[in-house]
Amino acid sequence: MIPSIFVSSTIRDLQHLRDAIRDVITDLEYVAVMSEYGDIGYLPNLSAPDSCYAAAKDCQLAVLIVGKRYGDPAGGGLSVTHKEFQTIKEAKIPLVTLIEKETWTFKRVYDANTGARTGTFPGMDHPEKTFALIQEIIDSPTNNGILPFEHVSDARTNFKKQLAHIFGNYLRGVTSLVKADVKDILSEIIALRQEMQKGQPRQDDTNLRIIRFLVEDRAKDYRRILEHMFGSLEVAVGVIGKQSSFLEVLRSAGYTHETVKGRITHKEYADSNDLLMATESMDFEFSGPKEDGGISSWLLLRSKKIILNQTALNKFESLQNTVSVIAKQKE
Repeated sequence: MIPSIFVSSTIRDLQHLRDAIRDVITDLEYVAVMSEYGDIGYLPNLSAPDSCYAAAKDCQLAVLIVGKRYGDPAGGGLSVTHKEFQTIKEAKIPLVTLIEKETWTFKRVYDANTGARTGTFPGMDHPEKTFALIQEIIDSPTNNGILPFEHVSDARTNFKKQLAHIFGNYLRGVTSLVKADVKDILSEIIALRQEMQKGQPRQDDTNLRIIRFLVEDRAKDYRRILEHMFGSLEVAVGVIGKQSSFLEVLRSAGYTHETVKGRITHKEYADSNDLLMATESMDFEFSGPKEDGGISSWLLLRSKKIILNQTALNKFESLQNTVSVIAKQKE
């Protein structure tokens, strides 16, 4: 589906800006919805303003341009542009708001003189109403970002950047959903295979929830260690859910450990058949002592021993603590 983008603003004073925004929209092969170009379907059972509101609801995105003019107050004392904003807000349509920099400055001056709001604001027809609209945008729980502009080129650039952010965020959401679906499927497969090997029906989904956690990216190092220590993740899951600490997990697998300071070098094991795995990574989610520099280092040896620094130990203890919490959860 090609997105439709509703352009809301007063027209007489901002036609040049509306045309510039329309150029951006059409250059992207999107559909611009603007009243002066005949894009609004004026329905026989609706007034012209109500037809605009109906058209706004049918769009996938909207851009609001606020200049000095508020426009003629209509129903309820609000201008059509103000009502279009409220319609877009109520319909939860993504909104990009562009505000003329001088109008934005006037608003700040107005706010700074709350005790005596007097004075003139050149070019503004209903300054208090325009400032009320801006404040309503600011006070909205969502869609409340405001992008001041001074020139047409500023407005175009800001609008294009926001479109890029919106599209990027959408792609990230789609990717995350796909990754989550894949992890759920993988968790189900591992859990079902575990049950088939046991020849027993599923009693609860505790193991499934533990597996679901272990296939997350943040637990990938722990998952790799468990697979090597226990031979498979299925066997590991049946054990770690009963342990309260990472050191208990090591003992249950018949492993010893050695904790060292700082980063670990694996050079002394490089030519040895004892080295099974060596990993060093920057782990932002897990805090460690300052001497480690936040770097998690560990070696896994075939002689059933793990050598790790304090940061790595903290990391694996935190992950095992999460497993313990999951194991204790009740449906």
